[in-house]
Amino acid sequence: EGDNAFLKRRRDAKEDAEFPDEIDTPESVAARTRFQKFRGLKSLRSSPWDPLENLPRDYAKISHFKNQNVSRVRALAEGKEGVPVGSYVTVYVTVPGSVASAVMESRGDGPLVLGGLLKYENKMTVMHYAVNRVKDDGDIIKSKEAVVMVCGMRRMEVRPIYSEERLRSDKHKMLRFFPPRGSCVASAYAPVTWA
Repeated sequence: EGDNAFLKRRRDAKEDAEFPDEIDTPESVAARTRFQKFRGLKSLRSSPWDPLENLPRDYAKISHFKNQNVSRVRALAEGKEGVPVGSYVTVYVTVPGSVASAVMESRGDGPLVLGGLLKYENKMTVMHYAVNRVKDDGDIIKSKEAVVMVCGMRRMEVRPIYSEERLRSDKHKMLRFFPPRGSCVASAYAPVTWA
């Protein structure tokens, strides 16, 4: 059963690589009904697109930045205040005993590492990560499939949507699978991270 799912996924990925702009229409459902939530664009480069159109309700709570670079520089500058790097500090934390024992058991003999958050890093937003494969091990990763993303000290389980990496465009073609070679953009609902 697991082998059949892997073979089907491999077949789908191969078909997507050969025919990236085509999709099969199910015979039991009319194409008009199946694709009613999609919209065609005459030109991916020059057609207008409203980025706030038909967003899920959870997106009303995400953080928006008018100028991401200015916000990043300001957060990093404010983050330099406080204890200098390399200083010896003593931290007192009040937590329930069960939590403390679980943390101490999970770390084993290794050190307990503490980290702080910069401004806005406790907020959620749609993050775009430039990603590429370290090695081609044959894994086929589908868009919207749960993966563990590591960014700095943060580890988070996300369900990214992969898209082509285009620099001078406000619209990007979605990829159904994480490409085995080259880089792409992974967009995910995740905490703000200033890298």
